[in-house]
Amino acid sequence: MDIKVRVNDTINIKWVVGMITSRIEQEEIPLVKDDTFQKIDITVLDGDEGEVAYNLTGCLVNFYIKKFGELSHTNINHEACTITDAVNGKCQYQLSSGDLPKAGTYYADIVLVKGTNKMTIPEPIRLDIREKNV
Repeated sequence: MDIKVRVNDTINIKWVVGMITSRIEQEEIPLVKDDTFQKIDITVLDGDEGEVAYNLTGCLVNFYIKKFGELSHTNINHEACTITDAVNGKCQYQLSSGDLPKAGTYYADIVLVKGTNKMTIPEPIRLDIREKNV
């Protein structure tokens, strides 16, 4: 028997930011409890400019993960995304130990901060976390 496994260490999310509407182009994300290998690539697009890249120069992007039904987020003190290509609206969040401590449904918010202005994605991203089999 031949078994092939594809390792995908990156999950891609597109966030279209607009003055009138804002939306996420990503379905639910399946992950495994306590995994830290995956990186979450986020592309922010400017919906007011025909969905071209939103320039992240001078911005902070934070990724907050919270288990459904719990009060506080799980990735306290490491919410920041790394801006990988500011001009092209690209940043990345690296999963860390403690981000996904239990199996179940989590939701993630992406928050864009520029100066004193802050914008949160309109709908959180759903993360479906399963138990490890090993």
